Amino acid sequence: MGVKEMHHGDYVRCALPPGQEGDCADEMDEVNLVQLHASTQTEDPANARPDAFDIEIFGLGRDFILLDDVSSDIRSIVLELERIWEIPTDDVEALHEVRDPPIHRQRALTPVFLLEMRVDRQSKGMQDDVMVFTEVTVKGDAISADRIARVLVLWMRRRARRIQALSQLRLDGFCDREEVLECKIFYNNVLWPEADFAIRQFLDGDAIWVEIQMSRGSARQAFAMLEEVENHARSLQLYYNRPVPQPDEEPESGSDKSASDRECRSRSRSRHRGYRGEGSEAPGSVEDAPWDLGLHPQVHTEAVSLLQMAVITSHREGHYSSFDSLPPPGK
Repeated sequence: MGVKEMHHGDYVRCALPPGQEGDCADEMDEVNLVQLHASTQTEDPANARPDAFDIEIFGLGRDFILLDDVSSDIRSIVLELERIWEIPTDDVEALHEVRDPPIHRQRALTPVFLLEMRVDRQSKGMQDDVMVFTEVTVKGDAISADRIARVLVLWMRRRARRIQALSQLRLDGFCDREEVLECKIFYNNVLWPEADFAIRQFLDGDAIWVEIQMSRGSARQAFAMLEEVENHARSLQLYYNRPVPQPDEEPESGSDKSASDRECRSRSRSRHRGYRGEGSEAPGSVEDAPWDLGLHPQVHTEAVSLLQMAVITSHREGHYSSFDSLPPPGK
């Protein structure tokens, strides 16, 4: 038997086992064996307008704009955005066409674009990041049988492996959970196998969608866990470091001066806690504290160190010892 080559738009009616006769058209009419791409689907020529389309536009984040009966050229779309949505033309950086939207979102004569504004470049992690269309779909277990999908446009690294793409979507740890039965990721409607460790090259307008099947729990519970993971990731500050002013540095502003004063007082209180009590405050730093050279009236003699007693005794007797040139003790 020869090998048949299939094309977009081909139709397979039915297939019967050898030796059987009959017509299976009534039973197999609802079976579609070939998925049609959006660019190959057609309408009635009398109703179709080749110069006008319904255009879906997604902005960074979850912004969505639908334009009706608009020409597909970039200039016409930008002018319609300014006329209908009051988006200035000068604020638009680019429009990236999504050539392969998720297969379940494709519609005939409905192009999909990503809107990049000039202010969006400030949220880039890297200068060469690209704007991609992403969708995360979670299906609950057999008991709940619910389904939730979230669409998001975000910046992605230009080069990434499968695990890195899931990490940018904050799904790498979630897909490894015990209650997740299956986690599929598609890159431009092509399945990205788990065993594929190749590096993909992303471009503006690419589409990534993830389909997660839960073995236990509903889709709503799964998204609640995803929100907790996202909040935890936002609280991480691995490489953020705020410089702390030192006590011997001159502050540059009033706010820095107050922060430096608070730090000095905090260090003095921590070093003398238990010597004057918890509620007291040192009048200065440890180096020039006045009670280092004399007894405090509220402190017993046993609480004073031997080094302090030697210094006090030498001053009382009117002579000087080698302890006079030493700095007062610290802790």
